[in-house]
Amino acid sequence: PSCRLAVIRPAVPAWLAAGGQPKAPGMVMQQCGVGLVRVRIDSGNLAFAAPPLIRSGPIEPEALAQIRKALALEPSDIVRHQWVDNGPGWCAVMLASAQQVLAVRPDWTVLDPLKLGVLGPQAPGHDAQFEVRAFTSGYEDPVTGSLNASLAQWLFCEGLAIRIALATSKTITQADSTVQELAGLSKHFMTEARIVNAIERDS
Repeated sequence: PSCRLAVIRPAVPAWLAAGGQPKAPGMVMQQCGVGLVRVRIDSGNLAFAAPPLIRSGPIEPEALAQIRKALALEPSDIVRHQWVDNGPGWCAVMLASAQQVLAVRPDWTVLDPLKLGVLGPQAPGHDAQFEVRAFTSGYEDPVTGSLNASLAQWLFCEGLAIRIALATSKTITQADSTVQELAGLSKHFMTEARIVNAIERDS
């Protein structure tokens, strides 16, 4: 199970718009696939409490070799790697740059059954700090709250980020989507994301 933004976004805003009043100021409890999830209300923005990781630590050599083969990477291309599983089974690798992330073309047959997040830092001055792509079950997921939340926990734990103001996820084969974290990612809460631009590509 995973706590997806698509689950939280319609229910809580609709409940608030209908006059719902939180029992605790600034906090709502939402039923989700992982159970009850805290949703923080901050100046009109919503942020869900990231589910705790149920698996972390380095990716095993066999799985890492599978990932390199599926993405056609050299060992030196992966600068960091980690299990970031908060329910769905995510693992993640960090590449040296966002450009490398965007150049990846996965071999789905080789990657199966791994659910993989790939991220790389953007160049200084870019409006996003990291480029993020999610590969799962034979397709690329353009927006995945569960992966973004677990990546944030990894980055904060490793001291690689203090606050993430903006992350992007680009689906190369279908659309270009920019996902804005409205108030950024904190250590325990992930702000509600929304697609602010999506351009369908001509086939």
